[in-house]
Amino acid sequence: MTTQRTISHAEWLAEADRRFGKDQHKWRFVCPACGHIASIDDWKRAGAETGEVAFSCVGRHAKEPRDAFGKGPGPCNYAGGGLFRLNPVTVRFDDGTDHTVFEFAPMEDVAQEPASAPASAPAPKLSAVELAVLGDIAADRSPWSSDRKRHITTKAVKSLTTKGALRIVADADGYLVEVVTAAGRAALAGGR
Repeated sequence: MTTQRTISHAEWLAEADRRFGKDQHKWRFVCPACGHIASIDDWKRAGAETGEVAFSCVGRHAKEPRDAFGKGPGPCNYAGGGLFRLNPVTVRFDDGTDHTVFEFAPMEDVAQEPASAPASAPAPKLSAVELAVLGDIAADRSPWSSDRKRHITTKAVKSLTTKGALRIVADADGYLVEVVTAAGRAALAGGR
């Protein structure tokens, strides 16, 4: 069961900055119905209106979202303004109005580069297949559904991880997520 809380708009912004930094597009929230974690960028890519961000699940824009109160992984079709209002955080603005939103993603579920990572990491030498797979991941395209054979993609992902161009982390639902590192971005920029 999620705890309800009320927070001022200024406190909410400060908490988001502390967790995720100043780039609001990287802020991440947890759907109270299905537990899916999405960033503001995820809602934007899905075609959501600004008012839907952290208010209704990003799954409302998916082709086949799971039912908000169904079983299985999200995202789902939960709408914050529907009959069941589950949004756990009430943000109180200076003018006295309130807006209910999703809770921020827990810190341990935020895939970020370590603070010690150099801003301009050296680019590892990558093969054409490794570059193609890394490019798919960086562009949020699934490398597994491309024309490449699954075993080639698996070998490339393993190699990219070994070379430091890619990290594999678990999201809140336990699914593995590929994260392109600073070295991987440098390799993509250099095309090598």
